[in-house]
Amino acid sequence: MGDRRTPPARKQDNREVGILGEDAAARTLAAGGYRLLERNFRCPAGEIDIIAEDSGVIAFVEVKTRSPRAYLSPASAVDEEKRRHIRSASKYYLRGFRNPSPARYDIVSVLLDDAGSVTSVEVAKGAFE
Repeated sequence: MGDRRTPPARKQDNREVGILGEDAAARTLAAGGYRLLERNFRCPAGEIDIIAEDSGVIAFVEVKTRSPRAYLSPASAVDEEKRRHIRSASKYYLRGFRNPSPARYDIVSVLLDDAGSVTSVEVAKGAFE
């Protein structure tokens, strides 16, 4: 008879992991009172994962998702270059408003277990300037 072994479990690719993390972040932010305005906002200056309103403040949110074997924490992956891109994209976004609300930059750290399920979501408000 033929070989009927189960194929090995496919590892999640980076895009799938990113979507999983962004979905978890969006749910957590909404549950925490944020009003989601945009997801995956793209402009010539860059991309912002989530733009939301939190108590009259526009929050530009970077989502970082990591497995338990990652060397760095999710938030530490938002280096100065990434912050510069987010700041530039946020300025581009805010140009569309006559009197924009105050703004801040948040980071949402999402951790996954070995099976690819979300184990924790942490929101750092005002994570950088």
